[in-house]
Amino acid sequence: MFVPDMSEVISVIGGISAFFIFIFPGLCLVFTMQSEPVSPRVRVVCTVWGVITVIVGAFILGQSTIIAIMEIFHKL
Repeated sequence: MFVPDMSEVISVIGGISAFFIFIFPGLCLVFTMQSEPVSPRVRVVCTVWGVITVIVGAFILGQSTIIAIMEIFHKL
């Protein structure tokens, strides 16, 4: 595929990187808290933090990826 400007590709990949920065660690934290023997208070706090991280990551992923794709189609 011919891409005249590499910044367009980098912006799409940057949006997808939110998955690895926010969503994946949040999911790992939530699932780890289900199997580790910790106190109920720590389990609830870490699970809530994991869910918040997943929600923020999904928002960033959606927003930045859609904006990058819209910019690519706007230039066409």
